[in-house]
Parts: sequence; structure tokens; C-alpha cells
Amino acid sequence: MPTIQKADPQARRRAIVALLAAAFLGGVLLLVFDTYRPEYEAWVRNRADWIIAHPGMTALIVFAGSLPMIVFALYLWRIGADTVRCERFPPPKLSVVRDTLVLSGDAAVRRGRLVQATALLMIGLCCVSGLVFWWVLRQLFGAG
Repeated sequence: MPTIQKADPQARRRAIVALLAAAFLGGVLLLVFDTYRPEYEAWVRNRADWIIAHPGMTALIVFAGSLPMIVFALYLWRIGADTVRCERFPPPKLSVVRDTLVLSGDAAVRRGRLVQATALLMIGLCCVSGLVFWWVLRQLFGAG
């Protein structure tokens, strides 16, 4: 008979609060960036030659903007590693927000490896995004 890990009501409340806070913060950031977009565009146009000449600095700036995604990817990596080590998904100390079927053995290891692959993909996308951003600017503003 399959094992079910029961939902943790406190974890559910924390998840809802975190999602609401992230949505609010995202909305505020969109409003602020939309308000100051003309100034930002002028700033980029005035410094296009410097930005194109320094792809490493451009990549670093985009990387800094990607830090939340990188932190989440590291969290996913840890969950995947715990799953592979324990051969159980979800790992024993992980709270779930809804009743979840527990996988064990090879199925859990496969799930853990999939979670780790997702984390690696997210980190790779963050690292490449800076160079893509620099390349797009180079295409828009010329080779400098």
C-alpha cells in the first residue's frame, strides 16, 4: 500500500505568505521600473560603448540580478541530493503543503536526479543570461 506524507498546515501558511509577499514585491518592482524606464534607457544608451567593451561586467550585473534564482536552484539541488541519499521523495524532514505520495527506491532516486538536473539547468541559464544580454546590446548598438 502506498505511503502518503500528510500536509503540514504551518508549511502551507508559510508558502502562501511567501507567495503573496513575492507577488507584492514583484508588482512594486515592475511599477518602479516602468516609472523610471525612460531614464534607464537613456542611461544604457549613453554608456553603450562601455557596456559592449566590458562583457564581464555586464555578465556580473545580470548575474547579480539572477541571485534569487540561483539561491532557489541551490535549494533544489539540496532537495535532490537528500532524495538520492535517502532514496525517498519527499526527503524525511521536508514539509509538504498537500498530502503527497511518497516515492522510495529507484523511483525516488530518479526524481532526485531530475530535481538536481533542474537545478543545474537553472544555474546554467543564469550564467549564460549575462553573455546573451551583452550580445543583444552589441547587436543593438554596434560592435563599438
